Amino acid sequence: MDAHVNHDLPRMFRSAVLALLWAIYESAVYQAASCLKEKDHHGLSINDIKGKNDLDSWRKYFEHVLKFPLFNTEAERSRAEMLRALRKAILHANGRIDEAFMKRPEWKLIEGYEKARIGISFDYSYLEFTAGFIEEMLSSVSSSMNDLLDRVGKACSVVRTG
Repeated sequence: MDAHVNHDLPRMFRSAVLALLWAIYESAVYQAASCLKEKDHHGLSINDIKGKNDLDSWRKYFEHVLKFPLFNTEAERSRAEMLRALRKAILHANGRIDEAFMKRPEWKLIEGYEKARIGISFDYSYLEFTAGFIEEMLSSVSSSMNDLLDRVGKACSVVRTG
């Protein structure tokens, strides 16, 4: 029972936070793309561009179609890529590290994050996240998302509240 309360529940809650953070971020990207598309009357939508993954497709759409940077810095792009890989591991493998997961492209990224000792570890064959890591991801992704929405709001002459 102690292992469940002290180990499993925090892992599940922290994983859920990362999955929800991605969903919020994705929504902001689509909102920003829609505003810029309408403003400049682009024929292509964000879903018309293909890439290696959803984040790569978004970046290409913003860069090549909208002519508007999705990210201001490489650090922002890197954090978004980290969140994308972790979300994929959480939702498609339940955060479980097994042979099938180790064959996925996200494995190499996540293995590198774990080796960097930034608050991600593998324990009991599952991805584990420290509370500090979750706080850092919330802060950095929120900052990146707010920056994007502020820049898009100015470009589209939309005033954001809150």
